[in-house]
Amino acid sequence: MNDYNTHEHFAKVYGEEYVSKIKLLESRIVENETGEDLFMVLPMEAGIGKSLQTDRIIGGYLSQNNQEESELWTSQGGYRRFLIVKQFVEDVQASIERINQCSGLDVALGITSENWGRYKDNLESLAFHPVIIITHERYLRLAQDAFTREYFMEGRHTLIIDEALHIPTFSFSEIEYRKMQSILPISLHGDLLAVCKGLFKELNRLEQQKSGNLLLKCEPKIKPDTISQFKSKIEAQTYDLEQFNTVRKFCDMLDAIYANKCLYNNGRLTSFNSELRRWGLRNNIILDANGEIDQQYLYDVGIVIDRQTQIITHENWTLHHVPFNSSMSNIRRTEDYFPQMCKLIEEHKSESDKTLIVTQLKAEVELLSHLQGNDIQNVDVAHFGDIVGKNYWRNYTQVWIIANPLIPMEVYPLRWSIATQQKITNHSLQMIAEKGKKGKFVFKNADFEAIRFGCVISELYQAIKRINRDNTKEAEVFVVHGDSDVFNELRKHLKGIRLGDPIQLDVKYHKTDVNPLKKDKADQLVDYILTLPQGEYDKGLVREAVGIDKSNFARILKNDKIQRLQSAGIIEVTTRKIMKKTSGTGVRVLSS
Repeated sequence: MNDYNTHEHFAKVYGEEYVSKIKLLESRIVENETGEDLFMVLPMEAGIGKSLQTDRIIGGYLSQNNQEESELWTSQGGYRRFLIVKQFVEDVQASIERINQCSGLDVALGITSENWGRYKDNLESLAFHPVIIITHERYLRLAQDAFTREYFMEGRHTLIIDEALHIPTFSFSEIEYRKMQSILPISLHGDLLAVCKGLFKELNRLEQQKSGNLLLKCEPKIKPDTISQFKSKIEAQTYDLEQFNTVRKFCDMLDAIYANKCLYNNGRLTSFNSELRRWGLRNNIILDANGEIDQQYLYDVGIVIDRQTQIITHENWTLHHVPFNSSMSNIRRTEDYFPQMCKLIEEHKSESDKTLIVTQLKAEVELLSHLQGNDIQNVDVAHFGDIVGKNYWRNYTQVWIIANPLIPMEVYPLRWSIATQQKITNHSLQMIAEKGKKGKFVFKNADFEAIRFGCVISELYQAIKRINRDNTKEAEVFVVHGDSDVFNELRKHLKGIRLGDPIQLDVKYHKTDVNPLKKDKADQLVDYILTLPQGEYDKGLVREAVGIDKSNFARILKNDKIQRLQSAGIIEVTTRKIMKKTSGTGVRVLSS
């Protein structure tokens, strides 16, 4: 079933209830007006086809006002012109094709890194296109570039942001430093150290101060000239695209962390750019299935939520709870978590099932190794942070969520600060153990906790809704999570879903208490390698970057954790080099 007859399927199954929702979407796009300073969140549930229908509505609107002369589109003549913001580059291209097809005209232009060079010196040409489509990343860049932004806004009436687009946070730790060290020539390593000196000073100071589960506030200092001189030197270098993006993100991090107060937690300094704000047109829409789950919207002074009733019923879905603390810290304390998970997956999988497993990025390699060892067929692996808005698994029938979503605790108070536009002053930054729930820590501050809780539910919901997108199949969901409150709240957002029997996971723990935060050198080497862009790296420089003795390096390279990277095709180790073959783990297991 393709995207277009998915719409016909839902209209047939849900009738007027579904049709009225699409009519509401149309009115919000071509009739409504929010004003420049307000954004309306449309929380239409995942899988209902809101992105597809948005393209159809815009294409139909432009077809009805069929004037191919470019003067129409550069005039104010009562016709709406659109700016659409998509999460991924591939979504930009898909929307261009759909809108042009539905309108019967060549009206939509997508701006990506591939074609930006043709337009950046001819910005006036943007006005000849009634629809401009850009990525989330470019939208945020334009927020800091008023001159260029004006050309994207000129004569446009309606802005549509597809999927959540929150102001980003930036973190500094030793990992970010090492990543830059691997990109820059040795001649600039001294400059890199100079610009990071104040950050390392704060990390060392706060590490000594921290006691218990408490986030600490700090304000790193640096001479302004130090950052500008560093930027001038690194801008003179030549990079490939991936390196360029890493360097640019690092500079954004320096600007954010040195200009604003930060939060410290677990070897990281984290902050955000307080001058970065959403920008809008006369009518602003955010399409986000998490709109009524993600509590950040409730705190946001520039947001109104157009609340929706759920229409998709999940009577053909079964939800199973695996009551186990699936935080990575707890998983590391076990001896056999991944082998036992593979055993459960195999036991609950039929030959006809296509199964998606969602975990954290750092766990993908180890999970993949065990899946390959068990020869489990028709399985795909994905990680949090790279699934929202993706439809690769639309025809899958099972999803296993085997790790907690990874959002550092210090990010939640910052998200509150971004949403409310208030500073974190006397607010409690303490995390407390919840009574009767071993291993569960919550914020003492109720506002921070509300945002944390909502974010966790949002991530789990999006993972579940990657499969069975047209809702025509029998589907099963397996959620490995230690918090029954999270599981019960998640269930409320899956209308009519059947509740299956709980599934017990039997694992063994290490006899001695393993500190999950204290990684051995093999773990540190894996973490470092995963941060590197594709390319060849001198083994000696890699060894020095991680701080491994020359006498121990050969032994560590034979460690199972490093061998798994090689088996998965992520790296190749030669006599003098370590070759990074992929930008991330980028690994899937899928057999027909």
